[in-house]
Formats: sequence, C-alpha cells, structure tokens
Amino acid sequence: MQRFLLKLKIQTETALFIGGPGRTLPLVDRSIEVDEFGFPYIPASSFRGRVRAHLERLLKTLGEPVCTPPRPESMCPHNEEVISSGQAVCRVCRIFGNAWIPSSVVFSNFKLSELPNKSFAGSLGKALWLRPGVGIDRYLGTAEEQKLFTLECVPSQLDRQILAFQGVIEGWLSKEDLGWLIGAIRMVSHLGGHKARGLGRITVTLEDLMFWDEQKKTWNSSPWQEILEEALQNVR
Repeated sequence: MQRFLLKLKIQTETALFIGGPGRTLPLVDRSIEVDEFGFPYIPASSFRGRVRAHLERLLKTLGEPVCTPPRPESMCPHNEEVISSGQAVCRVCRIFGNAWIPSSVVFSNFKLSELPNKSFAGSLGKALWLRPGVGIDRYLGTAEEQKLFTLECVPSQLDRQILAFQGVIEGWLSKEDLGWLIGAIRMVSHLGGHKARGLGRITVTLEDLMFWDEQKKTWNSSPWQEILEEALQNVR
C-alpha cells in the first residue's frame, strides 16, 4: 500500500448539468450545483460515482467477481461469488469501500481552474445557460401535456474559452489497484444529468501522479502510464 495523490482536470465539451438542492431561480425548474461563492463546480460524489460505475463494468467484462450494490446481502463481505473466488472483498469495495468497509480513496470537489469571465461573480444568469425541455411519455413516445421545464446549464465555453475544473484524488492503494482506478478514470466521458439530451460530455486529463516518500517527507512524481500498464499485464 502506498500513499498517492492524483491531480485531474475536467474540461467540458458540451453544456453540463449537475443538479443542486437548496437554490431557486426565477423561471428555472432545475438549477445547477454551485459553491459558497456562487460558482459552478463538480461535486466529488458525482465524479466518484461515475468512476466506480466504470470500474465495476470494466472488471465484470474481464471476468473478475464484483459485488452488486446497493442490496446489502449482495455486497461485500456477504457476496457469495466474491467469497467463492477466494477474496474477502472485491476490488471495487477495496478501493471505494461500502457500508462495512472504509474507503481507501478520497475525491475532492472539482472547482473552476480559472474564472474565465467576471460575469460568473456578478450575475449567474448572464454566464450560465437556460435550456428548455419537454417531458416525453414513455409509452406513446410523444410530448406530455404541461411538462415543459427549464434547465440551468454550465456552458462548454465562455468567451471562446473552454471551461476547466480541477481536483484531486488521494489515498492509500497498492499499485495494481491504483492502475485499475486510473483505467476507470480514463473511461469517463460524461457527467451529470440529461446525457441523452446531449449534455455532460467531458474530457478527463490526468495531470500528475505523486507518491509520498515517508523517509524524505516529500511528494515524488511518477508516470501514471506505467502504473496502468502494470495493472493490465495480468489481463493480457
């Protein structure tokens, strides 16, 4: 087990909608998540949940046993498939934890790396998009009556500048588990809601991977590609 710090950057390719509670705007039915200063951000739970879902899908595709949340009786350490494979817990729970097992990683919120325009601070209504939508009847495939709604969205660009959010993941993992975590991160291509309506396409960039040197009390950079390659060697 090694202590690590992974720096990430998320860039928006299309408008982004991550709903947030406790904030109301006139003529807006669904507002976005904003921080204490009124700036949009990506909550750690949104990105963490997407990474976990991709890791579960990746491991299942490769035939590695994975428990099936959220039912308690089918999760580690009670999942029969995982126990019969000789493991105490599956790799996903070993990394992300569950109701019985503490997580080995901590995700930060992803904040805007640069404020591209002062209009964010002055008036969110001038900087963010309002996008109308219509509820669709699932049986008829037609628009439902009185189901018009308005979404507040973060635009993909502002003043021709792509919006970028930065955050970190840190914790204690073996290099093999860290490699699988990196592999799942690289699979993330969408975030937030209304993806079927064209929202939420993103690009995730791994900016730096550092390991803690306990003797020297310093962080040392390491190529994340090598960690990913080592994790995939047993698959080939």
